[in-house]
Amino acid sequence: MVSRPYDIVVAGGGYVGLCVAVAIAEQSPRMRILVAEFADESALERDERASAIAAAACRMLKTLGVWGEIEADAQPIHEMIVTDSKLSDVARPVFLTFGQVPDSGDSADTAPGTPGEPFAHMVPNRTMVRALRKRAAELGVEQRYSTGVSAFTEGEASMGVSLTSGEEVQCKLLVAADGVRSKLREMAESRSFTGPTTSSASSPLSMNAIIAAGRKSISCRPVRSPSCR
Repeated sequence: MVSRPYDIVVAGGGYVGLCVAVAIAEQSPRMRILVAEFADESALERDERASAIAAAACRMLKTLGVWGEIEADAQPIHEMIVTDSKLSDVARPVFLTFGQVPDSGDSADTAPGTPGEPFAHMVPNRTMVRALRKRAAELGVEQRYSTGVSAFTEGEASMGVSLTSGEEVQCKLLVAADGVRSKLREMAESRSFTGPTTSSASSPLSMNAIIAAGRKSISCRPVRSPSCR
């Protein structure tokens, strides 16, 4: 049974997929958006991970209206030093450093920004995803759990999407934000599309993206951040 078509289906309900859904819903409130997350809703409470969120991404989260709920649990990162040595080594050559925006103005590492602004924050994934889920619900984004995207077919003007629940849905754009080992991304890259396929790095979200609508396809994957102190 094929339901009423969605404008956008987002495969993956982590912070990448939810940021995409919230950003689109804020700009186009009439769009019908579905976020399909393979894990059950309570799995988030078992997630002990945290993510380093760059200053640009913090400003993006403010724009999306969720940073206020995240900030209390966020640990500012004022400095990062990259070196190839052990903690016990007498000499520790420094290869790369990052720091907050100096009081005298913007720096190349974080510009544009506010003087004294931390260049990043360490944020528990639970806190960030909870805030994004709440904002998505406020904007009318449909969220399903224990329901992933298992396959898709491309048409001239729409995508056929198979859900793990057995349901088949139609959409104009499919976003694969199903993790660093995205199965949908592998499927998209193994196919030959008549339309252009683009891959790019996005610094605010630290992810790679491939876009596909109709004869094109979209996939996003987070990239691990280096260790910080």
